[in-house]
Amino acid sequence: MEKKYTTLKHREFRTEKTEIRIEPRAYRGSKPYLDIREYFWNGKEMQPSRRGVTIPEDEKDQFLKAIIEQCKKL
Repeated sequence: MEKKYTTLKHREFRTEKTEIRIEPRAYRGSKPYLDIREYFWNGKEMQPSRRGVTIPEDEKDQFLKAIIEQCKKL
């Protein structure tokens, strides 16, 4: 079965396990968006946290351009 998301970063710190996921989503008939969110291990499964950002589909190209621009400055 193919995953619907991409794991960007996986981290284990002491007892805390987190990962950042990037996933295309739509919420109850809304326009599609890209969800970039930190997930945490609740003891049974990975759960989404409040820490994240949603990028509307019509703004994804502008977001990607800004990311590439900032990466060039590193």
